Amino acid sequence: MAPWPGVFVEEYQPQGAVEHRDVAPAQHHLVMHLDRPTRMEMNWDGTWRRFHLQPDQLFFCPAQMPLSLRCPRAGRFSTVSLDPAFVRCLAAEMGADPANGELPARPPFGDPFIVSLINCLRREIASGYPGGRAYGESLAAALVAHLLREGAGVHGGDAPAGRGLSRPQLRRLDAYIQEHLAEDVSLQTLADLAGVSPFHFLRLFKRTTRRTPHRYLLERRLERARELLRQGALPLAEVAVEVGFCDQSHLTHHFKGAYGLTPGEFRRQHGRA
Repeated sequence: MAPWPGVFVEEYQPQGAVEHRDVAPAQHHLVMHLDRPTRMEMNWDGTWRRFHLQPDQLFFCPAQMPLSLRCPRAGRFSTVSLDPAFVRCLAAEMGADPANGELPARPPFGDPFIVSLINCLRREIASGYPGGRAYGESLAAALVAHLLREGAGVHGGDAPAGRGLSRPQLRRLDAYIQEHLAEDVSLQTLADLAGVSPFHFLRLFKRTTRRTPHRYLLERRLERARELLRQGALPLAEVAVEVGFCDQSHLTHHFKGAYGLTPGEFRRQHGRA
């Protein structure tokens, strides 16, 4: 299970035909079709509708809403399950009235932005969560915010022009990040330090630093890795762990992307004798 509160991602491939009658899930389900085109019938209001489901098309089933579907050859799907409490919380942070913010059922539709977010979540899971909690939580928040805007018409008002995090807030955040580089820092923790909600923190942080929290964490980790490599005392594998990377190969991938050298090459050129 992914270490992201309120979100669960899984893939499945049913064998043969699939038929569900009046299924009312406890969570919202956003489903992405991963296979070749297939036929599907859906019924969420007493009327059966027939669809020709294409690769990367999506459909959305709200929590507690009875849904029936049948498919002669289901193929492969990726499902993102969303905790209704998580969605309601984000809707409130976006300024939705209690009567709004409810996500309606959506028959098969295309949305390249949602597809890209789901694929990012899938890659993060497949590679063992190298981006940490802040990265996955940011992706999940962006996904839910987009669903709320497109499906429920919720549009969170932006902060006033030019407003971002204050200098004391940013100093406090940077000090915490520097002290906890080896840990899996969560988006919620950083938002709590700034005294704002996670949704507003993402916008304020990017407005202030021109970076996402994940990118900022990554840059601080690479800077610290460079300092340790210059000192030359620790093995490369220990340097990776010391600054919060999964392993040496994870460090090498990001270090070379940032500086054009592998950690070993950098140490040979710049390390102390």
